[in-house]
Formats: sequence, structure tokens, C-alpha cells
Amino acid sequence: MEKPRALVVEDLTGDLRFALAPDPRTLVVLQTLAVASSIPLVYSLGRKVLNDYVLALTFALAFFLYLPARGPLRSDFHPEVLIEPLMFLAFVFLMRNQIGWFLGFLLMILSTKENMPGVVFAFGFYAFCFVRKRWLGLSLMVFSVVYLVLITEWVIPTIGGEPFLYRGFFTEALTSPWGTVRRLFDWEAVSYTFRVFSPLLFLSVFHPPTFILTLPILLQNLLYGAAVTLSLNHHYTAGLSAPVFISAIHGWKVLQKHWTFFRRSRSFWIGALIFTSLMRSGPSEFFYFWNSWQKVTGRTQLIRKELGKIDRSQVVLT
Repeated sequence: MEKPRALVVEDLTGDLRFALAPDPRTLVVLQTLAVASSIPLVYSLGRKVLNDYVLALTFALAFFLYLPARGPLRSDFHPEVLIEPLMFLAFVFLMRNQIGWFLGFLLMILSTKENMPGVVFAFGFYAFCFVRKRWLGLSLMVFSVVYLVLITEWVIPTIGGEPFLYRGFFTEALTSPWGTVRRLFDWEAVSYTFRVFSPLLFLSVFHPPTFILTLPILLQNLLYGAAVTLSLNHHYTAGLSAPVFISAIHGWKVLQKHWTFFRRSRSFWIGALIFTSLMRSGPSEFFYFWNSWQKVTGRTQLIRKELGKIDRSQVVLT
């Protein structure tokens, strides 16, 4: 009997994915290394923008503690988690005016998931308005919109044989804009926003140009409004940590430049940043995995044993 088209596509992507990493644990390690590699990038950006190695180390430590960066690592592999270092590098190369590298990293970001055109659009808007690269920014914005429409309305339905799974979200946003906007002021949305920005003392809001880079993923999660998208323990925060730290570092620079009290009480604010990051970091991963291990039963071991009997050439969908 012929396989359904969606399963054929899944078999193909599974073959490609595991050709380089035959063991699924390799992919989990890969995404962990991707997030970890953001720590030296945060330090490097802090040194460049603030010209202060103590502040750079402080922000690097804050990223290590930042729950929205660590949360996605608690579940299985999701390719969009890989974009955190890519976003840092894209921003750095844009600032260096190395446009070829900038576009290369945007292309890698775009390849991770169908909702990443929003991230590319934000970079284009930033380049257009604040880096004075009009044609580059305008081209990226137009391209990202066209790409999103093509990928969701034609490519995915053609390959999978079914409409795009999340198409209803875009339809609802267009047909009921007021109801969609009201979600931004729900208690759950306000709480989520607080949990995202409070570990860094809301520094991001003091630099609106880079704060804009947080909006694609932030608004996506807020407007969708589901429990999983408003949680910090799932992959839906992927793509949010990098712009939050980029804007927070620039926000510190703004306050340091324009607020004398902030500049004179540097040590206090460094201490406050470390303390707040620590208090908002949540339980450690050691506790999380220890708690999960306590739930291992005889049935768990049986399922693992049976899964181990499956031939490696086969792809398990669920």
C-alpha cells in the first residue's frame, strides 16, 4: 500500500536529519551547544557596546541564568532553538557593515522554521530605520512577507498534502484584529512579558531600536495565547533570548549615558542585575531532571526496551 504523502516527506526529512547525526541524543547535545555558544557572544557584544569587561561578564552570567534561554533545552530537539547564536552573529555583522555575512546568517535563521520570516522582517526594519540601509532593509521586509505567504500557502500544503497547521492563527488575526490585540493585555500576557524582561531589569525597553527585534517572537507567543506559548519551559521562547540581551545591553548604555544617578551607582545596578537574574532563574536543570527521573517506572523501562528493538532505518513519528 502506498504511503501517505505527509509520511513520505517525514521519512525524507528524517533520513536527512539523521544522516549527519545517527543518534537523536546528538541533536539534543547540538542545540545545547548552540545555546551555550551564545554566552561568549553576549560577553563579546557587551565588551564592544559598553567597553567594560565587568559589565560584559555580568550580562554573560545573566544569560547563563536566563530561563527563556534554558527552558527550550528541557524538551526534545527543535531546530529553531539553534537560532540564538545566529541572531547574535547577524546583528554583529550588520553593525560591522559585513552585509554578506549578515545575509548568510539571516538565511540560516530563515531555514529553521516557517515563522522565522518575522525575525528577518524585524532585522530589515531595523536596518531600514536605524542603520540607514534603506534598500537592504526594504528588500528584507518585502522578501520576508513574500516568503511567509509562499511557504505557508503553497510550499507546506504542496509537500504535506494538507493546509498549513497554524493557518487559522493568521486568519483570526486578520479577521478579528481587535480581539487579537486585546490578548496583549490579558493577565497571562502581562505575566509572560514580566517574566521575559524582569530578569534584566527591563533594560530592553530603554533602547527602542533594538527592542523591536524582540517583537516577532514576543507578539507571536502573546497573541497565540496558549499555555505552552506563554510558558518559559518550551521551545516557543527560541529566538527571543538573543534580542532581549541585545536590547538590554544597549539599554544599559542609554541609561549610563543619560542618567547621572545610574552612572554613579554602577556597582549597585550590577548587583541588582545579578540578584534579579538569579532570583528569576527558576529551579536548576539538576532539579528538573532529578524530578523527571523520579517518575521513571517499570513501564517506562519496558517502553524504552521495545523502542530499542526498532530498526535504525525506520523513523518513529510519535
